[in-house]
Amino acid sequence: KFKVFELDEKFFKKNQFFFSVSKKKIAKAVDRNLIKRRIKEAFRKKKNYIVDVKKNICLAIIYNSSYIKSYKEIEDCISEFLININNFLN
Repeated sequence: KFKVFELDEKFFKKNQFFFSVSKKKIAKAVDRNLIKRRIKEAFRKKKNYIVDVKKNICLAIIYNSSYIKSYKEIEDCISEFLININNFLN
């Protein structure tokens, strides 16, 4: 589940991205870091979906599941999320 908030552009001068994994849901730091690496890599590969956005964005991606998803599942979620963000912002 992802949430979108629109902020005033005066708070940031370039695109900013934040990735977080809940400590309550995933207890081990090793597993949280694995998930963050998977999210960052999926985001790196799919970030071209939001290149055409005309304004700067601040985007937080928060992993809220209690089990470790495969890279393919995370990549599919990120792709869908970025397409929705692009449609929302354009």
